Amino acid sequence: KWGDFDSPAWLRYFGLDDGYINRDGYRDLVSGRHVYLNSGGDMSLPWKRFDLGLNADGYLFTDVDTDAYADIIAEAFPNVYWLEAENRNGTSWKSICIGQLPPTDHVNGQGAMVSQLIPGPKPQLVLATGEGIYAATLPVDPDSAGNWHFKKIIDNGFDEGLCAADFDGDGDLDVSTGHLQAG
Repeated sequence: KWGDFDSPAWLRYFGLDDGYINRDGYRDLVSGRHVYLNSGGDMSLPWKRFDLGLNADGYLFTDVDTDAYADIIAEAFPNVYWLEAENRNGTSWKSICIGQLPPTDHVNGQGAMVSQLIPGPKPQLVLATGEGIYAATLPVDPDSAGNWHFKKIIDNGFDEGLCAADFDGDGDLDVSTGHLQAG
């Protein structure tokens, strides 16, 4: 529960993704402010849990900087963070605030993805916010917030759920999201 670490007391974590942290061949998890290392085998052993060191909602594993350490995108709107493991085991993490986006009615969004929406060497990070859908291409030099350029790509998108697919058959990816109607 978010409120166990910071206000508002009612806020919960929404993030959940799987990826490789320690490169042992077993997929690990990020959820909220924690990562969970897969114990392997038949899953009868407990998973080791490590705190990300920041009260943010860990959403996505993605390879931001092409090094040997795991990377996670997290939200604590208005702030968006890139978290990088400081060791191959993912037992400690450093955070870099890479941008600020509009919060939702419930603070953080519930829609996030990494997708190759436009051609290039790096994919785009796409986040649902309280004022639409924003995207940023993962920068070649990601170490500074100034290198991340979030642009609104959908004005009236819902702050929950995103999908990328070639809906119109033109060969490039499109984004689908819900839309809330007032009244």
